[in-house]
Amino acid sequence: MRIRYALAAAAALVLVGTGTATAQPMQPYTGSTGCTSSNYFHQYTRYHGTICYTNTGNDNLATSGFWTTKMTAGSNTGRVDFYTTDGDRSSWTFYPGGVLNIPDVHTIPDGVVSVVNLYIQSN
Repeated sequence: MRIRYALAAAAALVLVGTGTATAQPMQPYTGSTGCTSSNYFHQYTRYHGTICYTNTGNDNLATSGFWTTKMTAGSNTGRVDFYTTDGDRSSWTFYPGGVLNIPDVHTIPDGVVSVVNLYIQSN
């Protein structure tokens, strides 16, 4: 998975096997790129800027730790799972043009969520 924000790019690797470990991508089916198109899925975070996702498939974002303030679907369909600051798990099924502005959702305390999974079905 490639993630590019304004300042950095990172790839997550896990080691599997015994003896000689083999490095494999943690999320081999998905990726992201620079935020150059409104057609991408955008994740707006409080402290880390905007992250954009373009590839279909599943991204496990449980260890990202980004406090997300808003998400826009662009031309994508899919689902995003997240935790609120009080520990409630929820999900948002999105369709092209969808916008989830988290401070507008009165049942989400503090107006931020921690995204744990993003599944883009089609784009």
